[in-house]
Amino acid sequence: MGLYFVVVSGVADQGPRADCSSDASFWVAMKEVWVEFSAEEEKPLVLAAWIAKSPEQRARGFQGVCPGLVIERSLLFSFPAPVHANFHMTGVALPLDIVFMDVSRQVIDIQRMTLQESNQPTRYYRPNTEFYFALEAVAGRLDQLRRNPGLWRMRVSNRSH
Repeated sequence: MGLYFVVVSGVADQGPRADCSSDASFWVAMKEVWVEFSAEEEKPLVLAAWIAKSPEQRARGFQGVCPGLVIERSLLFSFPAPVHANFHMTGVALPLDIVFMDVSRQVIDIQRMTLQESNQPTRYYRPNTEFYFALEAVAGRLDQLRRNPGLWRMRVSNRSH
């Protein structure tokens, strides 16, 4: 039986937010890694990312984060067991792409998450199956994976400063 989480990852308004935080102290607790997506006969896609492992880190996601930090780094959500988690864009400053991976780190779905208007019902994003990993990146950064999502696998390595 899989666990069920509601993961909050935000966007509320169309422009830079006055209430966003460029304070990176929240991110200091997260491990910095390189995430590489590879597929046969395709150029690898490598991204700098933080890993959100704790419930608090996964719940916050990119909510309230200034656009510059969202553009700079991706956010890898890692779960200890397969989940049917929902992601949403409330409180996130920019549109995001989200890619979901299974236990073998194979891409199972990729979606574009659009800005959430405060006067609209919350829209949730998730694949139709359980997953172990999800990676959020600024919209457009994961376009390379869209052509053949199922061919791509993720690899994570330590990021040296």
